[in-house]
Amino acid sequence: MKTQFKFYVTLIFVLVLQNLFAQERLVSGKITDLNNFPIPRAGVMEKGTTNGTQTDINGNFSIRVSPVATLVITFIGMKTQEVRAASTTLNITLEENTTELQDIIVTALGIKREKKAIGYSAQEVKGDVINQAGQTNALSALSGNIAGVQVTAPSSMGGSARILIRGIGSVTQNNRPLIVIDGIPMDNSNYNSTATQRGAGGRDYGDASADINPDDIESVSVLKGGPAAALYGSRAANGVIMYTTKSGKKGRSEVSLKTGLTLESINIMPVLQNEYGGGSSTTLPTATINGQLYNLADYSADESWGPRYDPNLMYLPWNAFDPEFSNDYMVTKPWVAPRKGVKSFFNTGYTSTTNIAMSHATEKNNIRTSFSNQTTEGIVPNSKLSKNTFSINGGAELNKQLRFDGMLTYTGTKGFNRPEQGYGDNSVAQKFFQWTQRQLDYDALKDYKLANGMQRSWNRASWDDATPLYSDNPYWSVYENTSEDRRNRYIGNIKLKYNFTQTNKQTNKQTNKQTNKQTNKQTNKPLCGWKCLRRPVQPYHQRTGCRLLTGSVGLFTGSAKCLRNEL
Repeated sequence: MKTQFKFYVTLIFVLVLQNLFAQERLVSGKITDLNNFPIPRAGVMEKGTTNGTQTDINGNFSIRVSPVATLVITFIGMKTQEVRAASTTLNITLEENTTELQDIIVTALGIKREKKAIGYSAQEVKGDVINQAGQTNALSALSGNIAGVQVTAPSSMGGSARILIRGIGSVTQNNRPLIVIDGIPMDNSNYNSTATQRGAGGRDYGDASADINPDDIESVSVLKGGPAAALYGSRAANGVIMYTTKSGKKGRSEVSLKTGLTLESINIMPVLQNEYGGGSSTTLPTATINGQLYNLADYSADESWGPRYDPNLMYLPWNAFDPEFSNDYMVTKPWVAPRKGVKSFFNTGYTSTTNIAMSHATEKNNIRTSFSNQTTEGIVPNSKLSKNTFSINGGAELNKQLRFDGMLTYTGTKGFNRPEQGYGDNSVAQKFFQWTQRQLDYDALKDYKLANGMQRSWNRASWDDATPLYSDNPYWSVYENTSEDRRNRYIGNIKLKYNFTQTNKQTNKQTNKQTNKQTNKQTNKPLCGWKCLRRPVQPYHQRTGCRLLTGSVGLFTGSAKCLRNEL
């Protein structure tokens, strides 16, 4: 009797427990990130089964499971989380998985691959790092952020940046890497004259990479080695620098405003001696003017091999012969080093940047626009540079199989009086460090023009002939011998993506349901089928025997991701 009682109690307990497990009810909830933003298309899967769903554009989901079931929540870039379905309402917060984000990299043609899966060296830098560098040149901002990449920043306002990947590859050919923006190769040719490129004079108008707006960069991938550049041909023999621009984030509407101010000054200058003045003799020449004997500087010499400085030695400087400057006319000065030297010629330059961007994205469509203004006042007096950049990109899912994406960027650059480089007639560096006299005071040189418009140069033909013999007054060069330049550049692309697996997905759904139902009744052996996912999340599977396949087709790039899963 006692044995029968235990049997009935056990039977009742098993039946109640079985009923509890079998009792499914609807569980709903919302999935957000740490900033309380909804996460669309996050995967919600019942652990140990193929029962699953995805969140909608607002991060909401609903799934029918038993009270003792465990839900597995996944999303690319987020840590996987397991939650018991004990309640019918669940609010789940996912944390970022920084390790996973670092392991995914953009390769050729914009394809994303795991870093460990590629057979060549590649490194990626996020756009935040570029912006934090405070650089207005997208290439210069890579300096110190990528191994094996050597960047030489421009030495003049709006000048060319030089970048090498793994050193010099050729002594006769171009060593510049190929630049790619959103999968489109960019012409980064240097349009300066041959004389300017070899340092023989001219103005540096910069290369095309200066037109890339750092505020629009989402990430930068640097591909090294021959295999990395195989898809781009011989132009990529020196490597590839791939820029991915920002786009609207799904489920978000954003407006951002950024302003910044950068100051710059002269950093390195040649060390100049301060013991001897201009001339080619150890004594000063003399001249009798209005019946009085004066010491003169050797104005026609443009070197400083003259007498040693002596505060007791008085002379008539170059600016003592113009009556309209009464404070200087026929006034002698001591033969000493100048109070204001070469460094006082340069200003403190500044660059102000303002960027405004707006973006909006739904589950199927996205758009982002941005406008950036950059204004630069150079360290060389009377030099300016302004640049305006307007960018728009977006995409739309035209139907379940066809998607359109496009991007257009306009950059307008206007330069005024860019400094001349190298050995040029208007190069102030040439006037300061090669052909000059060391006793010249640069405060006095600021009075560079007579009332009749004629130049006042220190390099006079003689004391009574003000004609410049070789060199112009440097202030005359920057205020009178000016130049202007303009450049308009358009960069754009249009992409159509067609998902060839959509039809297969629908067909396989119907076939697999029927086959699975019949087979389970007879043998209880699961079959394998193809489940195609059109979502930007990492697919998952329950058994290691199933594989993830990817493919692309084009003229236009297209892709499909199919997961072989047990049904």
